[in-house]
Amino acid sequence: MTAPERGQATILDVARLAGVSRTTVSRVLNEPERVTADTLAKVRAAADRLNFVPSAAARSLRNGRTGTIALLVGDVSQPFHGGLAKTISHEADDLGYSVMLYDLAHSETRLRRVLEKLPKQGVDAVVLATADALVEPETLQALDVLHEHGIPVLTTVDRDDARHALSLGFDYREPARAATSAMAGSGHGPVALLVGTGIGPLGRQLVAGYLDALSPGAPELVVETPYDFDGAQAAAAALLDRASVGGILAATVPMAIGAIRAAEARGLRVPDDLVVLSGEEVPLAAQVRPAITTLSAAAERNGHAIMRLLADALAGRDAPRPPLEAELVVRESFVPAR
Repeated sequence: MTAPERGQATILDVARLAGVSRTTVSRVLNEPERVTADTLAKVRAAADRLNFVPSAAARSLRNGRTGTIALLVGDVSQPFHGGLAKTISHEADDLGYSVMLYDLAHSETRLRRVLEKLPKQGVDAVVLATADALVEPETLQALDVLHEHGIPVLTTVDRDDARHALSLGFDYREPARAATSAMAGSGHGPVALLVGTGIGPLGRQLVAGYLDALSPGAPELVVETPYDFDGAQAAAAALLDRASVGGILAATVPMAIGAIRAAEARGLRVPDDLVVLSGEEVPLAAQVRPAITTLSAAAERNGHAIMRLLADALAGRDAPRPPLEAELVVRESFVPAR
């Protein structure tokens, strides 16, 4: 029997040769964990003999992988998530992987629904890039199911609410402590922290570092606001109207821009009257005026590190990697004293 040309064989051809139903072949393609080892071997052998379509599905038949990575981001419109997605998609393409991007819109309900369907879609790995807290038992159960199916979940920040996730190991506490200490020592006055609503793992690290840097008796000015420009502008305006503030540490660059706009609307000049620093580094920080000083690891560096971690996880390597280190990028919004 002459093997057909690639692309000519169909799923029905594979089913007939393997002596199984079309449904069984489909299950091998999409839910291999539900198929016995013998059936899996028969279907893969039939697919190889028929030169079944050289696509992600065919590769799945041969090596148990689909060549697909799921990237879940809290808000794709945010500069950090955009930069992260760009780096991951480019490097994944170089490695022969495709990326499915999901915008969670800061909704844990949407996150849960996405997580629940990923095992059926046969993804090889999941990158979970969100600063939001995970509190619903169903969400944690969905993460456990991924682990049970051997699908690694990688995160950009250490999470105490996703017990099986692999993390880059980047700790925001030290950058937050260093940033707060530097601003407090500038002589401008009390320092405030703008952090995301419903403080998640990233927020908890920022708050811990911020509080650790405050001197005894200094006011604790932690303000929760959405991770965006509008929310931060409103929150900073309310803060500046009720308290004397000399410095603001903002979790994200859009939040820092919102704080600057609120200050300018009140006649405050940055950095003369108020200094501002952000806990993330993205190109936007250098593109606004005043340009924003940052202390963090750039989105692109996070993306590179995630892909290295992912490659090790898929290869079954437990290769320890040095954690990312924060870098201070000094711009117009704050120049630390030497």
